[in-house]
Amino acid sequence: MPELLPVVEQLLSENSQADPQLRTGKVYTRVTGKSLRVILADSLGIPTSNLPSPRTLRRVLNRNGHVLRRLRKTVPKKKVPQTDDIFKNVNDAHRRAKEDPSILRISIDNKAKVKLGPFSRGGMTRDCNEVHAADHDLGGQSITPCGLLEIESAQLFITFIQGPVTADTTADQLERWWISRKQIYPSVRKLMIDLDNGPEVSSSRRQFMKRLIEFANEQDLEIELVYYPPYHSKYNIIERCWGTLERHWNGTQLKTIHDAVKWASSMTWKSVNPVVEFIDKVYCKGVTLTKQAFRKLNQRLRRQAGIEKWSVIIAPQLSNSTP
Repeated sequence: MPELLPVVEQLLSENSQADPQLRTGKVYTRVTGKSLRVILADSLGIPTSNLPSPRTLRRVLNRNGHVLRRLRKTVPKKKVPQTDDIFKNVNDAHRRAKEDPSILRISIDNKAKVKLGPFSRGGMTRDCNEVHAADHDLGGQSITPCGLLEIESAQLFITFIQGPVTADTTADQLERWWISRKQIYPSVRKLMIDLDNGPEVSSSRRQFMKRLIEFANEQDLEIELVYYPPYHSKYNIIERCWGTLERHWNGTQLKTIHDAVKWASSMTWKSVNPVVEFIDKVYCKGVTLTKQAFRKLNQRLRRQAGIEKWSVIIAPQLSNSTP
C-alpha cells in the first residue's frame, strides 16, 4: 500500500520532535505502530482491518528514521510506602544538625569498582598526543573508592581498597577519620551520618550495628543514622562527589593504584582537595553476629516508629555499665 506513505509522513510530522540536544538530525516520535494504525484509520475513514499490521507500521517508522529514543533514568524505580515519612525525617534531622553546633553531619558512600590498567573507560582527552588504550577492558586489578564527606566543611575523605566492601570497611574508615579529626571538633557530641540503603551499611546489618555501638562507647559520641528512602540514594550529597571525580580523571589511564590516588588527590570538591589514602587490607565477607549474640546490643538502638529501618540513634554507654 504505497499510497499510505505520504499520509504516514504527514501524521508523523505532527507527532514528532527533534533531538533535544540538537546534535543529530534524528526525529523522535511518540507514535507506536499500534497507535499509528488507529490514527490512520481515523484519518482515512476506513477500518483498521484494512490497514497493515502494527509490526509492519513499526518497520515503516524505523525505515523512515523515526527511531526509538533511550529513556533517561530520572524517575525512581520504586517508591516504598514510607518514602514521604523517611524524607520528612531526613529534612528534620538536617535542620537539627544545622541549628545545633554539637552535631556534626557527615555522609558516607562507596563508589563502584574502578578497573586499573590501560583502559579507556569511555574517557576523552585534550592531549595533543594520541592516547592508545586496550581494545577490551578485561582483566587487571580493580579498586573501590570509599568516601566520607563532612557536609559543612566540604572536606572529602577517600579510601581506596581492594576486594569487597563490607560493614567493617565502613566502620574502620569512620574510626580512622574521627581519630584524625576529633581535635578539630572539640564541641561535637553527636555524629549524624547520611547513608543510602547499601547492604553493608543497612541498619539490619548486625556486624555494622555492633561496630557502631562499640565506636559510640569508645569515643563517647551519640550516633544518629539518617537513611534516604530506597531507590533515592542520588539525593545523598556524597554521590555528587563521585560525579566530580569521574569528570576529573576522565580521559586518564589509571594503570596503577598510585595513578588513582594521585588523580583523586588533585580533584576538588567545592574548592577543597580530598584526603586520599590506600589501605592495603582485604576485608572478608560473611563476618556477622548470631541473632542471639546481637539481642542485647539491639536494645541499644532507638528506632523511630514507622520508619524503624531508616532512623536509628545509638547513645554512648560506659564499658562498665550494663548493656
